[in-house]
Amino acid sequence: MDKFFAALQTAADISKTAIDNSDQLAVEAVDLFLALIGAEAGHMGLRSLASGGIYICGGIMPKVSQHCWTIVTNIYAHMGAPKSQLLK
Repeated sequence: MDKFFAALQTAADISKTAIDNSDQLAVEAVDLFLALIGAEAGHMGLRSLASGGIYICGGIMPKVSQHCWTIVTNIYAHMGAPKSQLLK
């Protein structure tokens, strides 16, 4: 356990390990992080009455964009919605 914490001390290490899908705890940490970002983005959109969309920027987002796409695709698949609706 100490080796794990010694090896993954920075956010970059955790996100890289999650993207590689080589550590389940890192994947869960990134999933939780993205869920929190998504929830706050939704709240900010409602508070500001955004009508043109919400943009999430930052250093980690380009690195985990494929992971985000996978999560959204899985959600739509679970709901039974066609994937073409993602592109609207």
